[in-house]
Amino acid sequence: MLCWPLYAEHMFNKVLMTLDMGVGVEMEGYMGGFIKAEEVEAKVRFVMEESEQRRELRTRVAARKQEAKAALEGSGT
Repeated sequence: MLCWPLYAEHMFNKVLMTLDMGVGVEMEGYMGGFIKAEEVEAKVRFVMEESEQRRELRTRVAARKQEAKAALEGSGT
């Protein structure tokens, strides 16, 4: 997930997704109020093209998916 916080709780959600859960990729230019097209392109390519970092990201996403699925089962927490 590309994280580009704009309002209210978005910053908190970005921190959870990128730092806590490790499933988000932060758009870094947002603090200055402007994200360049080059950054958007680079981040989209990062999540779409094969690389070791992308494989690690996908592994973390799959793990969080299984955790969420288990939590929704009858005895989940």
